[in-house]
Amino acid sequence: MVSKLLYCLHTAYLNKQENRRLDAFQARCLRTILRIPHSYISRVPNAVVLERSGARLLSNSLLRKQLNFLGHVARKPGDDAVRLTVFQQFSHLLAAPPENRKRGRPRMTWPQEIYRHACAAAGGVEALPALLRNTVQSATAWLSAVSTYCDAV
Repeated sequence: MVSKLLYCLHTAYLNKQENRRLDAFQARCLRTILRIPHSYISRVPNAVVLERSGARLLSNSLLRKQLNFLGHVARKPGDDAVRLTVFQQFSHLLAAPPENRKRGRPRMTWPQEIYRHACAAAGGVEALPALLRNTVQSATAWLSAVSTYCDAV
């Protein structure tokens, strides 16, 4: 059922509030499955419910899927249309945002936020291109770095 919930959600950026709502929904469902009353009644926190069920936070699973998708997009050919929506042509630098933007605070976008997580997972902006190359060794190293980063977050 989790796969249906997260289907294609890795292509959307969720802010901190939406991630918390996703995790709360997961805890509510796990409480129903484990027959644990609401936290106001039972005084059992959501962290204990997750520990009892052996589940991982949905927000962490989603972040892992998003980072894996970013790696998949980065390994596409340099002139691929999907790759050009995220990266500059034949580069691992982010594509420039559109020139015209509305007034007010700039919106957080999927490429900007996932790239920020990707840099943290790689250990810095300098190490990122080496992990996003189109080779088998760099792909497995990227998956390992993503797994380590998501387990620590």
